[in-house]
Amino acid sequence: MMDVGRHPRIKLLTMSEVVGVKGYVGNFQARILKKARYVDEKECTACGECTRVCPVVWPDEFDLGLSSRRAIFSPFPQAVPSAYLININECLGHNPVVCAKCVEACDKGCINFHMSDEEIVEEVGSIIVATGLEVYDPTELDEYGYTRFENVLTSLEFERLVNAGGPTNGELIRPTDRKRPRSIGFYLPPKYKAWVSGLHS
Repeated sequence: MMDVGRHPRIKLLTMSEVVGVKGYVGNFQARILKKARYVDEKECTACGECTRVCPVVWPDEFDLGLSSRRAIFSPFPQAVPSAYLININECLGHNPVVCAKCVEACDKGCINFHMSDEEIVEEVGSIIVATGLEVYDPTELDEYGYTRFENVLTSLEFERLVNAGGPTNGELIRPTDRKRPRSIGFYLPPKYKAWVSGLHS
């Protein structure tokens, strides 16, 4: 992603979605909704001072809820652009009477609660449709007890635990008591082809 962000011939629009396309091959007009991040991405240096004073704590989506983040945060390590954003639905600061501590902490004045979503029109010759995927909900696999039994994890949650940049800095521990497991079982149900790992005591 960093290489894409640096490429002179690529314009990277984060927090954006295509809302309309018209035209024909070689001459498309794409309407893109760029959502407000409430932080000036060109001025923000990701120093983290705003995060340190934010009183709102929320489960971190990138770590699949295994760690927490603030209402003003960086989506993930090495995110491009290297700038923070505010989830305005969680933030108390858009009403300065309640908070706005991050505004006071930001020496560069990057935070702007008056930002709004904007629509951008781009002229493009070709469009690549990359639909992505949705994460499978393992609670349907009742025989493995995900959410019923403690320390049963999905493969993505397991990956975040063993990742050096994850919530435990790569140390494999059980989420409940933060102790190392004596044994680990991996399951690959042939019907669903979804990995589920169980950390046993």
